[in-house]
Amino acid sequence: MGGGLDTNMTTALSFFLDMLLYPDIQHKEQIEVDSVVGTDRLPEVKDIASLPFIRSIVTEVLRLHPAIPMGIPHAVTQDDSYNGMLIKKGIMVMASVWYALYSILYILGFSGGVHIHTRHMLHDPEVYPDPMDFKPERYNNDDAEMQKVINLAFGFGRRACPGIHFAFGTVYSIVLTTLATCDILPALNANGDKIIPSVKYSSGNISFPEHFPLHLKTRSSKAETLLAEVATVP
Repeated sequence: MGGGLDTNMTTALSFFLDMLLYPDIQHKEQIEVDSVVGTDRLPEVKDIASLPFIRSIVTEVLRLHPAIPMGIPHAVTQDDSYNGMLIKKGIMVMASVWYALYSILYILGFSGGVHIHTRHMLHDPEVYPDPMDFKPERYNNDDAEMQKVINLAFGFGRRACPGIHFAFGTVYSIVLTTLATCDILPALNANGDKIIPSVKYSSGNISFPEHFPLHLKTRSSKAETLLAEVATVP
């Protein structure tokens, strides 16, 4: 639960950051939500099955800004080799799922560590053209293509994140409710100019976007009423 709180929150913050930087995509998302959910109720997580573009949005957030860019440490269960290099049993391996120039496996246990250049993973320009751009349409609403991102963002094999369903339920709830009821707008400075944030992330095992201001504006009086009703539920 503790791990899920940080990773879910950085994913939600990345979503808000991307919506500020790509307002046209935000508008397209809202059209899809309105067409499926309408404006007389708040969306529910079960609605996501009918919202392929929203699924693409969340997938692109996970691809562009994975919460744990260096992955979770794994240990080799038996002697193995890679490009002729012996990796002994018990050695710790960290797989970079983000690194934009090249992915690195850090093989811990050797003096100074050993860097092995591999594929770019979530920022491979051959797989994801313009990898630093937010392009949810790159998946063509194809869940099989989205799953390839999810399989990397949530870890590998038997040691993949066990909280994946909790994570998606949380993130989808935030994304759907926000898009259905609010416009995500830039904050204004003292001169009334829009503050467009830059994309900067912290270092560390879990990476967070640097602080950025924004303005949430309810889309209608009906949306405001729906939110107020939820806020007063005992």
